[in-house]
Amino acid sequence: MPRDIEKIVRRAWRKPEDQARQDELAEAWERDPDAVEAAFAALDDQTLRRSKRPKPPRVGWDPRGQQRARWENPIGTRQIEPLLLFHPESTGQVAHVLAKAAAAKRRVRAVGNGHSATDCMVCDDYLIATSGLDRVLDLDVGVLRAGVDTRDLVRVQAGIRVAELNEALSERGKCMPNNTAFDGQSLAGLFATGSHGTGLGQGAVADTAVSLTVVGEGGRILRIEPADGITDARRFAAKHPEQVLIQEDAAFSAHLVAMGCLGVVTEIVLEVLDDYFLEEVRLLMEWEDAKALLTPAFLRENRHVAVLLNPYVVDDRRTGIRGRTAMVALRNPSPGPAAKHSRYGALVELANLVPKLPSRIMKGNPDRTPELLNQALRTLGSREGRRWTGRGCEVLNFGGTQRNSAYALNVGVDIDVCFEAIDAVVAELEARAAEGRQLATAPISLRWTGPSRAFMAPMYGRATCMIEPPCLHPTVGGFEILHALQRLLYRFGGRPHWGLEFNLTGAGGRVRELWGAEAYDAWLAQYRRFNANGTFDSVFTERVGFS
Repeated sequence: MPRDIEKIVRRAWRKPEDQARQDELAEAWERDPDAVEAAFAALDDQTLRRSKRPKPPRVGWDPRGQQRARWENPIGTRQIEPLLLFHPESTGQVAHVLAKAAAAKRRVRAVGNGHSATDCMVCDDYLIATSGLDRVLDLDVGVLRAGVDTRDLVRVQAGIRVAELNEALSERGKCMPNNTAFDGQSLAGLFATGSHGTGLGQGAVADTAVSLTVVGEGGRILRIEPADGITDARRFAAKHPEQVLIQEDAAFSAHLVAMGCLGVVTEIVLEVLDDYFLEEVRLLMEWEDAKALLTPAFLRENRHVAVLLNPYVVDDRRTGIRGRTAMVALRNPSPGPAAKHSRYGALVELANLVPKLPSRIMKGNPDRTPELLNQALRTLGSREGRRWTGRGCEVLNFGGTQRNSAYALNVGVDIDVCFEAIDAVVAELEARAAEGRQLATAPISLRWTGPSRAFMAPMYGRATCMIEPPCLHPTVGGFEILHALQRLLYRFGGRPHWGLEFNLTGAGGRVRELWGAEAYDAWLAQYRRFNANGTFDSVFTERVGFS
């Protein structure tokens, strides 16, 4: 590769916040994209590991709350200026906020790390930032039932980021059974929105919980578990007389995925696994061949299956694929050890370095978008299958993308209609590209999950395909594209992920129709029970018809 381009890439990687270096890299990309890609591919693992997003600074607890404060999500599409902003570091401090809110007749919402693009965290009164609730706690074994096996139980504060949770579990020789593709989110955010990984043997991430500590209206502290929960009622009452233990299946299933509408989750007891290795194989193939491969039996035989799909037809001479390119990623248990090589494609690392560079290129010349999407998939997979082995949390985390500025729609459909739904999405994207030159600027992500016990999880009660078309930010017509796709997927019974949906309304009973009367009515009964005074009502609950 040209030495000057190699130098430009390394300079830009070392200092990504330097605008002059970004512009220099953009010019090099326009001049010789293949050379830039090769320079990224040559970066060593140690250099690439710098892509991890730093942990946000700790603000500190102030019982009075911050006045005239502003909260903003990482990509700048959602801003909140609440009446008061609080940064608690313990359950007791959260209870203080809820008691203060009750006395002042104020409403309360909580927010994690802001990965959600929706208004589910918007609040005009008291906003609780959970980033200070980030510690691993000792398991309170003195209140557990006799005979409970504690070897795989871990108690954490709910605001902990997945990255720090994974590190803490690794130190204990443990690992989450499943995870999302991004480790910059808070655990509370994953639970609240119904976030998921992939695998028909897995439900939502929230299904790993066995016990929740929730602060409810007025500052009442609740411990919520299923009917056969791990806690002994008499021991708990003796040790924590100020708290209330609720062991009911319906209450637990409602709180697992509650969009912040039932209270503020402050602590979670997780059931985890001994640390394990996964081998990932990334195969490039034509979409029609992928559909023939991805039968229910095949999806069950492989522990984790994910697909990235270019919705546009490209005649790719490098791969020999003349239709739509799909990258099928298979992740299965392996004895290890971890491989020592870069696992991400060069184009993906380029997007990490200069998050808005690919979208700048696509905005200036949208007709190049299909080719760029194919180029990204080529750097990730191959026709023969690119393999690597790593710890479970590493393989499941597409962590190099943490610096990307992007947003997405994510909708779950029944596995029986998934390919019909996906093809409808592809047809709509093709039509918008032809008529208005509006193009999606990232491959469609497809992940299959098993059923969840959480009433309001997108995969409640059914094997599900989660269809996630993302857009880099900014994308011309990006939000309009995703609005149109969400409306389209309603026809297939699509249930949106609560953090990645666009203006779903309760008009005409739509939410009840999508989730089914039994699940919706069961959740709504708990909402009215635990939010009797409307403390957790918001513009979100009004929009979707809960309040």
